[in-house]
Amino acid sequence: MPTLLQAIERQRERGTSFSKPDISLRELQNRFHPEIAGSTRSLIKKMLEGFTGQFSWAVILCRFKGGQGDASVEKFIRQAFTPGLGGLVEYWYDLSLGAVDISNSKVFGWIELGITREEAGGIGRIALVNEAKKAAKNAGIDVETGFFSQIGIFTHDWSRDNIDRNDPNKYKYWIDGSSDGRTVSAPPHGHSGTFLAHEMAHVHGLSHDYGADLKTAYGDPFCIMSAMDVKHFNHPFLNKEFGPALCFPHLIQKGWMYKSRIYHDGGNWLTQPNGITLPLAEVNDLSARANLGIKLAYKSSQGIWDYYLEFARPLNWNQAFDDSYLLIRRILTPSGDRETAAILGNIRLPSVMQVSAEFIEPWGNVRFQVERFDKDGRIVKVTAKKL
Repeated sequence: MPTLLQAIERQRERGTSFSKPDISLRELQNRFHPEIAGSTRSLIKKMLEGFTGQFSWAVILCRFKGGQGDASVEKFIRQAFTPGLGGLVEYWYDLSLGAVDISNSKVFGWIELGITREEAGGIGRIALVNEAKKAAKNAGIDVETGFFSQIGIFTHDWSRDNIDRNDPNKYKYWIDGSSDGRTVSAPPHGHSGTFLAHEMAHVHGLSHDYGADLKTAYGDPFCIMSAMDVKHFNHPFLNKEFGPALCFPHLIQKGWMYKSRIYHDGGNWLTQPNGITLPLAEVNDLSARANLGIKLAYKSSQGIWDYYLEFARPLNWNQAFDDSYLLIRRILTPSGDRETAAILGNIRLPSVMQVSAEFIEPWGNVRFQVERFDKDGRIVKVTAKKL
């Protein structure tokens, strides 16, 4: 949840200057005048005004006409949207670096739909969520006013039992779970933190990642926008899949990244005989004396793009990663899709000091190297050189 370091960094982005790096809480209280004097939480909230936005979801537990709800589904959904339990509320705040607050989301239901389970087969995600919103309205519940969007939670994946998975016509019985970019439909195959976060991100305007061939969607196992082909973990309390976090290029796309902590080279690095070497830490490691992201402009006969370099460790929402990695990406606009990120390669961080590992990125013929800057592997030294 919000930290004082985060609040100070966001104030710096606005041009606020601080006389010394170790400014005291008393000085900050006197400067920003929080609603509750002496409260650090109130101070942080005041300092983040105008940056952290409310994106509350109306989550509708839906039972089909004549059907029943599901206690285990309800338990997970209510807990996932409850602040303080380490679920989707904390995930979204952390993922967006403090830009997205969903803590005022509300879970409604169970609400009986106007259609039976059998009638839900094959009608698609938009129609399913529309049925959920209509049923809520008929029950006297407003799921529109004050909400960012809606999520329909359903009890079955198929409109009937004993589906033959080899039947070419099986999808006429399918109860779709996905997002159309405006709302989210979530039957049981979508009842996980990973699935819900991915589909919710579509409503924030983010598209699927692509692989190194620039053609394969869901190609980045290190970013939530490739769910469900990602490195996820089982949540210790909610007992559902969660993670990973959102990658560096998407953070820039949304304006959520700490702007003053990005190193941007407009292309000079390409002409340097030894390339460029820079320190790099994780995108959220504000106390690290290093860049939190690197953006290198590239231009040659092969094309024009930017390299986005991110360092990721197996911690927090990325705890399913099997090691620490330098991740190399670019942004592209695939045919028929919106601008999005593509992962070009990854380099596993060597386990000892003064040893480097490398990857030659074939599209631009650039050699990337990474080695430990410190013994703990918190900061790395990254080199990029055009070959």
